[in-house]
Amino acid sequence: MSSESVAVTCPECSQTLTENEGYRTWCPECDWNLTDDFGRPRRGLVRRRLDDASAALVLSLYDDVRSGENLRPGWNIARVTSYAVAICIHLITIGIAVAAVAVGLLYPVFPAFLLSLLLLAIAFFIRPRFGRIPKSSFPLARTDAPQLYRLMDRVADEVGARRVDVIAVDRLFNASCATVGLRRRRVVVIGLPLWNALTPEERISVLSHEMGHAVNGDSRHLLVVGTALHTLERLYVLLRRDREWEAHAPGLFALMGLALRLAKWLLRPPVAGTYLALSLLTLRAGQRAEYLADRLAAVAASPAAAAGALDKVRTVEEALLPAVHFQAAFPQKVVLWKKHRELIARIPALELERRRRISAAAEHRVDHSHPPTHLRITLLREFAPTEPRISLTSQEVEAIESELAPLYARIAGQLAAPYRAANYAS
Repeated sequence: MSSESVAVTCPECSQTLTENEGYRTWCPECDWNLTDDFGRPRRGLVRRRLDDASAALVLSLYDDVRSGENLRPGWNIARVTSYAVAICIHLITIGIAVAAVAVGLLYPVFPAFLLSLLLLAIAFFIRPRFGRIPKSSFPLARTDAPQLYRLMDRVADEVGARRVDVIAVDRLFNASCATVGLRRRRVVVIGLPLWNALTPEERISVLSHEMGHAVNGDSRHLLVVGTALHTLERLYVLLRRDREWEAHAPGLFALMGLALRLAKWLLRPPVAGTYLALSLLTLRAGQRAEYLADRLAAVAASPAAAAGALDKVRTVEEALLPAVHFQAAFPQKVVLWKKHRELIARIPALELERRRRISAAAEHRVDHSHPPTHLRITLLREFAPTEPRISLTSQEVEAIESELAPLYARIAGQLAAPYRAANYAS
């Protein structure tokens, strides 16, 4: 027990508890005071049923994966149907554009001209997008970070993926891999706060997991289905967004506005239903792909490293904000990333366990398409311990950190600037 902790008694089961200053006091025996609220279930019969169906699917897939089922993707009814639905969505987008041109050519009158412009605007807004490097990230050229690119090449070769074209760094507690642009360049985005929280072995596991998406056949990340899902998302946003002129425009424009609002009201349910259907069709395959990416990460970096990285995703993210506050208050004395690591190291074991239990009870996920994090960790910890196939020497670690040093400073400034301006401006 540290000098910052004292012993107290649980009011529920009378067990002796450890009270750590600055952290919630709770009981590991009966979970007294574990958390205030796990959140409320979503409202609505359809949403609740979808949540129930998703939960049943998650457990069914988990049992299949534990039984040793082959995780490699195959062409089943759900996959074929998802592609058919996606192609229909793209054909509808093309149909809207064609209809816009036809109306403008066949009916050269002012109302038809306005309708043609409206249809063209809709087709442009919902058009398939091929992705791009996030504007908020900082791309690195191979000449800027040769050691980091060399590591990424080793990871790609190990998991059997095409080598990455661009590595970018951003300020999110996350990492991602995508294929973007008409040239279909492969981009890995590393969130520096997550990178800073991980050990070198855990970093390799995260990179291996992300590159694993390039070979696991997850249709959500592929061109046809992925762009269709994004099209439906944008279309639904468009249908939900009411413009001021639609309700208050004069004369003929008011009539057009009323007709437009009615059309949007009628179209919202089928668009939402199609999006939910396509999401459910790809959900099982998508979660299966996450498990396969975890397995590839475990082979490349060891099961312990892959489990450790996921455990930090669910337990230490909250340490970033106080580190940013220290940086904002004492910019000349505090190095954000060093303080960040110090705060992570100081989190009591009891608090880490509390966060793990909350994660399991609330079914924490990286995002809604991922399996629950605690199930992923459980599977990884059931693997037989193995030696990593990729490892870094201390010199290689230092070289990569030196390559990232300019971005460490730049992103630290970005993170601290809003807090400094709001609280410490002279």
